[in-house]
Parts: sequence; C-alpha cells; structure tokens
Amino acid sequence: GVGAAHASTQAMVPFWDMLNHVSPELASVRLEHDERAASLKMVCVREVRRGSEVFNTYGALGDDELLRRYGFVARANPHGGGAEVTLRELVAAAAKARFVVQGTYDDDASEDGSESESDDFEPPAKAPPTSD
Repeated sequence: GVGAAHASTQAMVPFWDMLNHVSPELASVRLEHDERAASLKMVCVREVRRGSEVFNTYGALGDDELLRRYGFVARANPHGGGAEVTLRELVAAAAKARFVVQGTYDDDASEDGSESESDDFEPPAKAPPTSD
C-alpha cells in the first residue's frame, strides 16, 4: 500500500482540463484536495466577472515542458519559449500513439462522391526511433 503522503498527485480532472492555461500569477482558480472528505474543489483566487474566461495554470513551465507534458505551447511564454520537434520525432510519436487513420470518412469524398486523392499519407512501415 501507499503509506507516505505525496507532495503532488497527477490525475485527469475533467472540468479543470477544459480551462485554458496561463502563468500561475494570472490564474483565476486553483485546486484544493481534501483527503478526509475525499473531495477536490476548484477555488476562485481572484474576481472573475460574469461572462469572462476562467483560467487555470499548469505551472511556471517553459514551452518544452508544456509540450512534453500537455501537448501545447504558449504564445510569448515568459518561462521559456520555443520547443523544437523534428519531423522524425513527430512521425515517431504519431506511430507510437497508433495515430493511423484507417477507412474512408465523409471528409475524404469530393463533392461528386468520389474519393479525394489529396491525402496520400503512407504510415511508416516501422516507427523511427525517438529521442527519449
């Protein structure tokens, strides 16, 4: 069993994950975990006007960590901008995630009902190595 208290716990939090990220000092809300009550509360930490967007924060992270952990980069990131991903790494990640589109979808057909030939992507026979 797990006997020691954890400094942090990672989990998917459905509503929390729908909010847009900002730097910690600009966040509208924070999460409070009450272990005794087995509850997780989203608490407002600044005034939010009706109709305004509510922001969360994933922390003071540079783009490289935001991309690695959460799959996005921030515009004008004060905590370190820029994250480079080579085409080889991108294709390897897609293959690793089994991101291969199979079958025909409505979007693949042209207006006359014939299949479009514009999408000629061929998945790699073997995924290239990643930098991990």
